Amino acid sequence: MIFLIAMEISTFRIIFGVVLPKYYMLELAAIIVISSPVFLFKKNLFSIIYSVLVFGIFEAIYIANLNFDYASGDVLTMGYLLVIKEALEVASSSFINLWYILFAVGFGLAYIITLIYYIIFISKKKEKNKYFKYYPISLVYLFFIISIGIMMKNATFRQIEADNVTNELYKEKTGRQILNDTSSTLKKGSLIKYGIFNHFIYEFYDLYLANDKALAKKEIDDYLANGKDNEQNDFSGLLKDYNVLEIMIESAPSYVLSPTLTPNLYKLSNEGLYFSNNLCKNKTNYSEILGMIGSSYNAQLSSGYNSPYSLANILNEKGYKTSYFHDNDKKFYNRGTVIEEVGFKNRYFHQDFFDTKVEFKGNMPYDTDFVNKTIDLMLPKEKFYTFWTTISTHGPYNTSMESLTKYKNYVGLDGIKYYDKLTQALEDETFIMPTSPKNPYVRRLSTYNFKSEEEKKLIEEQLIHFELEMMNFDEALGILLNKLEKENRLDDTLIILYGDHDAYYTSNKLKPLKYYVYGAIINNEELEEYPNQYETYMCMYNPKLNKLYKEKVGQSVTMLTNPGIIVPTTLDLLGINYNKNAYLYSSIFNSTDISNLMYSYEIECIFSDKILAYDYNEFKFVANDVDDAYKNKFNEASINILKKNLVIHKMYKYNYFGR
Repeated sequence: MIFLIAMEISTFRIIFGVVLPKYYMLELAAIIVISSPVFLFKKNLFSIIYSVLVFGIFEAIYIANLNFDYASGDVLTMGYLLVIKEALEVASSSFINLWYILFAVGFGLAYIITLIYYIIFISKKKEKNKYFKYYPISLVYLFFIISIGIMMKNATFRQIEADNVTNELYKEKTGRQILNDTSSTLKKGSLIKYGIFNHFIYEFYDLYLANDKALAKKEIDDYLANGKDNEQNDFSGLLKDYNVLEIMIESAPSYVLSPTLTPNLYKLSNEGLYFSNNLCKNKTNYSEILGMIGSSYNAQLSSGYNSPYSLANILNEKGYKTSYFHDNDKKFYNRGTVIEEVGFKNRYFHQDFFDTKVEFKGNMPYDTDFVNKTIDLMLPKEKFYTFWTTISTHGPYNTSMESLTKYKNYVGLDGIKYYDKLTQALEDETFIMPTSPKNPYVRRLSTYNFKSEEEKKLIEEQLIHFELEMMNFDEALGILLNKLEKENRLDDTLIILYGDHDAYYTSNKLKPLKYYVYGAIINNEELEEYPNQYETYMCMYNPKLNKLYKEKVGQSVTMLTNPGIIVPTTLDLLGINYNKNAYLYSSIFNSTDISNLMYSYEIECIFSDKILAYDYNEFKFVANDVDDAYKNKFNEASINILKKNLVIHKMYKYNYFGR
């Protein structure tokens, strides 16, 4: 118990900056109950084995939580056990903080020394008649201790219920239901409030044991039945029966934009609807589904979701040819199954065109090669909805990676080496290093002060590596645009581009690029997260749409957005009516400035560009210019999204629309 509590305090101090969870008595009750089975074992050997087992499991959780937080601001969750294979494929030693390993080793050594001392102590005691009355006494101890734990738990549950009596999200729920809901959809909020053991216990229960399918079905039925149709607006049906080309760009922040290095992205951003306040923090598979369905799953990651509300299924009914493309193995994230159940009739992966295997060690395939192989399938003659998930810009971006040399020597379609173009762009400032305060696409809280020239050089070399890869994607995009223009189909195609997440990879034993690019809160020289670090690229382009939006609103979309707005916004443009409750977010044509807060399925928190919250009222970060009126609007929008998410979570969990 002592060591578990000590490691929990260490975890909370490092990740959250506090000592204990808010309802620490509930966590203490869990630790008491988990520790108490030692009384069931008559032999000290078995008690020690049980103790070592519990300690070992918790130390593994301790190491994982600290290093997840170090690498990407995330924490461990039971759901990740479902994608352990994918995690190992992309794992890198750069994700590991040596100090945290040393902390864990220190706890381990202290525990072992304590155990050795204890074993020596009990070995000196007389063994005669030791077990004569063991069970009558031990079972009394066990009953007494568990009773104390249960009383502590029940008392804390009553306190949780009292604290949420006016909370629109939880006010009519029991303490147990509140823990279930929070642990399954707001893991950092669950951790900081209820502690590590309680979070994992209730998350495990929700994922693997809970079976309220009949009750959930009624709740979902009522929720969808009460959903309103989308409101008509100036853009409703503007692009009726137009083609849709949706591209999710791997690791795409806006700071890559350059008129000379990424001219196609730059053109679409300047002529189309550029989303200047777009935020996203999700793993690739979450963001992918978010752009296809308008919500994403945070429970059964290995299961598909046969939803009639997915964009592919809706457009199948409208006579579109629906096709999905990704230059990766179809087994990764179980895409071969998931993408089919999302509704795409045609699905194409790396092995359909190449004999090679994709290795996630900083040597991604060229997007240009993939587009040249698939362009006639991507842009068929009939009316189409095509979704392409890119791969060339996937990290890591280490200076030692083979792909850095490969891209430096790559000759573009204009006959000039990528690296020569980049060097010239830096010189004439048509591309500005993202770490520079002059870069117009980076919204900083502060500018990071590099500790040495060597550190700055390593970060800039990674950014160069990343930009070279982005140049290859841009050329691939240009190939698609040229074909559409040549065939006179650019005007009747809606093009949607968005990034799945920031360039999050750690490289060269440093923190992820976002910390050095976007600046950070400096707290005892530690880098902290804040929402603008999750800025990602998003753009919609169609000449007819561009013209009308500029006349009615302006050149760029300045309201808060995330990729969840893509499906309802596209349906609006295509003139297709839909149930607003089927989607977590709203069309931009029917939204207010912060109605589309970003709910992250990865780190399970909610944020705007000014507030990052672990729960609707548990703020991790608040910008200096935030007043009470903004906080109230944030809370109102949070409750709306989190309420919807709890029901949508059950749609996935119980496969509500499944075959």
